[in-house]
Amino acid sequence: MTTLNTHHKGHRRVTVVGLALVLSLFTACTDKRPREIIEEPQVISQPLPVVEAVADIQFDGGVTEVHKMTVDNGSLYLTGKPFAFSRWNLSADPESPTVVFAASDNINNEFAPPDRFGPWLPDLYASGALAVQGSRAYMSGTAGMSVVDFSDTHHPVEVSRYPAWQNDEPTSDGRFVYKAMLKQPEKNRIFGFRQQDYIYALSTAGFPNMSLLGNVSYPGGQACCASSIARFAGKIFLALGTSMQIYEFTSTGSLHYLGTVNNLNVVNVYATSRYLYLHHRPISSGTSTYPTGIYVYDQSLGYVTSLPIDPNEFAVHDLDTHVYVNDNDVSVRVYRVLWNNIQ
Repeated sequence: MTTLNTHHKGHRRVTVVGLALVLSLFTACTDKRPREIIEEPQVISQPLPVVEAVADIQFDGGVTEVHKMTVDNGSLYLTGKPFAFSRWNLSADPESPTVVFAASDNINNEFAPPDRFGPWLPDLYASGALAVQGSRAYMSGTAGMSVVDFSDTHHPVEVSRYPAWQNDEPTSDGRFVYKAMLKQPEKNRIFGFRQQDYIYALSTAGFPNMSLLGNVSYPGGQACCASSIARFAGKIFLALGTSMQIYEFTSTGSLHYLGTVNNLNVVNVYATSRYLYLHHRPISSGTSTYPTGIYVYDQSLGYVTSLPIDPNEFAVHDLDTHVYVNDNDVSVRVYRVLWNNIQ
């Protein structure tokens, strides 16, 4: 049993492949029962890092509403308003990032000409999930999924959308509406996690076209409510608000369910190469006694410390030096994290 130790508190071509392939993409515990894979927390004193709010970032100096965010290879990626989809350079100064591009600058021109797939709106195509892989961004919103190519560094272009508008009206397709997306570049796949009912697998091998490979229900038939996902230390962690599910990839690339963590209310999860970050928020009707904050774990899945931050969304610098937070839909707050007293 795997243990997580807690010591603190265009609509392009869509291909649907048959059931046999679906079964090869998803596997479950043989006894069909979810397993607890986190030990009961032991409340002990642990040193805390120094966490300082050092900056507030706004797009063009105005209200900046962020839907989703992630850091990848020295860049901060945001979806939201009024910028739609943007990339910020963190390399020169992680406390004062500069805009590399904002889709809003060319939203109806080179980024997403309406005659290609229909108008592009962040609520419809980028409010639910964001995954960046190389020079590609996969996004999902209330209507469906958008795929963006930014290989031309300053000029992102939408290359696929599922589904496209019809008769000048937006259409929706629940098969592409996700609250979390997981990259599997080794197999040219993306897994899309709907809020409550299904997990979908999509092939990215035919980029820019996507192939829908199939779907499976959450363990137990339903989950509530998927919000974010991270891959860390050979495991996959799915935040559900009042719990967290853990998966792994098998040797064939199948997504295999391991169990559920119920003693933390994980509303967001994030991972760097060094640490796993679990954002825990107690609920009045729950039994958890741990204070609100971001709980940090190392590669052995042992508890390290916690950060006294309660964001709506957050992302962490590749080097774990800064945390980028949306906590007010007005700006992105930058926190500096000093790990000097953490072993």
